[in-house]
Amino acid sequence: MSARSATNYPRCLGPRGLFIGAATMMCLMILAKPIEAQSTLPPVRYQVQLWTVPGSKSDEPLDMNNRQQTVGSSLRDLDGNGVGDRIIGFLYDPEIDPEVGVDLNEIVVNIPVGWHIRKASAINDVGQIAAYIEPTGSPSLSVLQAVVIDMNTLLPTLEVIPDRGFTVYSVTGNINNFGDVTARYKKADGTWGHYVYDGVTKAISDLGVSAANSGSNPQINDNGVIIGQLSNGNGYRKSLSGGFETFAGLRPHAINEDNAFCGTAAVTTTRPRATTQYAFVYSTSRTLNKFSSGANDLNSSLDSILVHDRLNHRTLGNFKIMDLLDKRAPNPVLTNLICRKMTDRVPGINFPILCGWTSFGGIAMGVHLIPVPAP
Repeated sequence: MSARSATNYPRCLGPRGLFIGAATMMCLMILAKPIEAQSTLPPVRYQVQLWTVPGSKSDEPLDMNNRQQTVGSSLRDLDGNGVGDRIIGFLYDPEIDPEVGVDLNEIVVNIPVGWHIRKASAINDVGQIAAYIEPTGSPSLSVLQAVVIDMNTLLPTLEVIPDRGFTVYSVTGNINNFGDVTARYKKADGTWGHYVYDGVTKAISDLGVSAANSGSNPQINDNGVIIGQLSNGNGYRKSLSGGFETFAGLRPHAINEDNAFCGTAAVTTTRPRATTQYAFVYSTSRTLNKFSSGANDLNSSLDSILVHDRLNHRTLGNFKIMDLLDKRAPNPVLTNLICRKMTDRVPGINFPILCGWTSFGGIAMGVHLIPVPAP
């Protein structure tokens, strides 16, 4: 195992906000009219930055912080025969190398013997990563373990979340700037739950919900507000201070620092009788966006990434991201694009940085899209 010095990450200090939820409720519905892509493009274009992990056949970014540091998973060809052998967790840091990410297994210490980091699911703005590991000799996905990685130490260190007293399987959702981690876990009887691991006290708080066994994992913001999906298919929003709400027909995917969240809404019509999925953003009420079947992420301005290659700018409307790409050299010409994460709006540009992946040269590579003034 090789190692390198970590970037000196600043600490994030500030009081936790409070969130007082209402009782279980049905959403106030705001059904938006069908919205098409804007015919007039904004005065902004996206420059393309491609990157990959050495030896990777496919990179899948899962989260990005406001410093563009990105984590996810890669299918790596370990023996050089052109076939992917193992899924590993990676870190991409453009301040270290704008074109190359690194296998976390090659730089992190304290990985349990016989295990490897399979996926890194989230990274916060202070260099802490939520991830999970699996036994190297038995990659059957039957045994996964939630962990936390700290990049602030000289050698990045791994901490196993001590949940095996009540779990047989656990995977992380995300991590906020206080180091609190959400996880989806399986019990011995086969049912599922969600918990929060406190990054300071090292205590585990079970959220007491009957959770879905698949789909989006629970997410948490700096206010200690969690969103997730219940086993009955409905979404919930819960505060560590005690508030709890459920949302019929909503499947949450991401939450911002103002406790607004986005995801997929199942909408049933009577004439004709059918159920259709739309993207939604829920702030003080639910707003549907019929331009897409779901929303992957949102920022503090309530902009959202739609599934998978479209952007809703809260002020200017919906855009196909491919239409916004900067066609000037040296930007590569992309033929497909899947975007998953976004930052807050870049000051002066008023558009977010986007992160996802694209097929390029036969490899699914990571991509960052950086907004600049249009030519």
